[in-house]
Amino acid sequence: MTLDFHKVDLNRRTLLKGLGSAISLPVLASCGRLSYEDNQEHWLSAAGSNKDSFSLSWTHGLTKNTDSLLSGFRGHGLTKHPINKNIALMFSRRPGNQAILMDLKTKKMVGNFTSPDHLYMEGHGCFSHDGRFLFCTESNKQTHQGIITVRETTSYKVIKEIPSGGIGPHEIQIMPNQNTLVIANGGLIKDSKGHVINTQSMKSNITFLNYDLGKILSTHDGEHSQASLRHLDISNDGIVAIAMQAQVYNPERLMPLTSLINKDGSKTVLNAPDHLLKKLNGYVGSVRINNKYRTAAFTSPRGDIALFWNIDNGVFLGQQFFHNVCGLTVSTNEEYFVLSNSAGKIRQIHASTLVENTDLRRHFPSFQWDNHMITVGS
Repeated sequence: MTLDFHKVDLNRRTLLKGLGSAISLPVLASCGRLSYEDNQEHWLSAAGSNKDSFSLSWTHGLTKNTDSLLSGFRGHGLTKHPINKNIALMFSRRPGNQAILMDLKTKKMVGNFTSPDHLYMEGHGCFSHDGRFLFCTESNKQTHQGIITVRETTSYKVIKEIPSGGIGPHEIQIMPNQNTLVIANGGLIKDSKGHVINTQSMKSNITFLNYDLGKILSTHDGEHSQASLRHLDISNDGIVAIAMQAQVYNPERLMPLTSLINKDGSKTVLNAPDHLLKKLNGYVGSVRINNKYRTAAFTSPRGDIALFWNIDNGVFLGQQFFHNVCGLTVSTNEEYFVLSNSAGKIRQIHASTLVENTDLRRHFPSFQWDNHMITVGS
C-alpha cells in the first residue's frame, strides 16, 4: 500500500478509486485566487453536502477568497505537516477508508492513501514532531478494536499497528515535546447504518500512549459511562481539553460534556450555568485551546453555541451564539477564535474579550463547512 508519485489525469468521478496510489491533480473548483507566497494564514476545512461537492476547502482570513479541491468523499479531521509547511491532510469520516494530501503552495492534491482491508478510518490523525510518522485512528472491522496505524511519511505505508486502548478511537494529538499520543477512545460500536449498538455497555476513555514503546502510560475514564469522549486539544504545556457527546440525553439530568486533564493527571470538570449546558443538547463537536489567553473553546452545532473556559482555573468565561457552529480554530496571532458553520459563515471571536469582531464576518453561501477547521500560515 504505497504511494505512486506519478501524475494521473482523473475526473471527479474516478478520483481516489486507485487504492493506495498517490495523485497529483489540478484545482477542480475555485472561487478567487490566493497566493500561498503571501505568507498569511489560511483556514482549512472539509466541506460539501453530497458526493459531487465533498471537498477539502479553505479561505483566507483577510479576504473573501475561497478555494476547493474535490475529494470524492466526505472529510472530517485535518492535520498539517510539522516540518513541510506546504502539506496538509484530510481524513475521511468513519467508516471511510481514504485520506488525501494537499500541497498548499500549488493548491493540488499530491497523494492519497487508504486503510488496510481489515480496518476503517475514524476521522483523525496527527504527525510525530519530526514529521517522520503519521498516526491515524482506525478500527478493526471484525473485532471493533481501536487501532492506531503508524505510517512512515515517504510512502505513507503502514509500518505498525498499535492498540488504541479502547473502542472507537476518534481524535488523536501528540503531547508537546514528547513521543506520547493522546487518544479519545469514544467507546462506540455502530451498525452499517451508523446507529450505536452498545449504548448500555460502552466504555469511553482518554489514553496516553508512548508510540516508541507501543505502551499505554495511563487511561482516564469519562465522568459518565454514556458520554462518549470524542474530541480533544492540548495546550502548549500539556493540559488536555476534552469534548464529549451524550449517547443517552436527558435535559433534566445534565451530564458534564467538557473537562480537562491537568498536567499532574488530575481532572477538572468544566461547569457552566445550567441553562447553557442544556443548550448543548448533549453534544459538543469541537474543542480548541488558545494558548496566548489560556482559554478553551467548545462548540455545539446542536445547541448553536460556543462556550469558553480558562484552562488554568476552570472558570467559565462566556458564550457565543452561532447557528450550527462546529468548525473551530485559532488565528495565527492567537488573537481570535475562528468559528464556522454549515451555512458557509465564519465568525471571529476575540480570545481575550470573547466579543465578536463583526467587521471580520465572512459568508460563502456555496460552501458548507464541516465539523473541523485548522489554521495554516506563518
